[in-house]
Amino acid sequence: MKKNRTIKRPLTNQTIVQEGVYNGCEIESADIMERGSQFHETGKRDVLNLKVRIPLPNGDFAILFYAPNLSWGAKSRMVKLLQDLEALPDPGEDLDLDSLVGMKVTVFVENVEKDDKTYSNIVKMKKEKGTAEMPSVSEKKVAQHDQEEVENFFKDENEYEEVGSMDLID
Repeated sequence: MKKNRTIKRPLTNQTIVQEGVYNGCEIESADIMERGSQFHETGKRDVLNLKVRIPLPNGDFAILFYAPNLSWGAKSRMVKLLQDLEALPDPGEDLDLDSLVGMKVTVFVENVEKDDKTYSNIVKMKKEKGTAEMPSVSEKKVAQHDQEEVENFFKDENEYEEVGSMDLID
């Protein structure tokens, strides 16, 4: 079988998605990368770069990246992320990046404007527990008996609007 040897260039180089909470997302890759930084003496920083596939309401998908600095500090964004993904290794243990690939996650997306351009950023990511433990929120309705569980899950994230839920509750 002949492999496809073409790729389509998108109409725009940036992906903009509606702000909100996206369920049913998947981590497609996890790598350590070097990025430029104006805040480090070397002009570079290492990041844990996660490529995340986000399903959209129209059946399509978007790809966004989440790249916290590589830091094992107790209050660092990377440690908080790994705690939310239930993937934080014990002190002295290794983080297996391959264990993150394929993980189902819920992401929180905010749009920011910088230099007259809008960017969609993942600001938080949590490991999905499955529909039995973490019901999806629907704009139409949420089963009454699940309301408390949903509120507990989102705690401080209630300002986010859910977008493109893959599991609607009837």
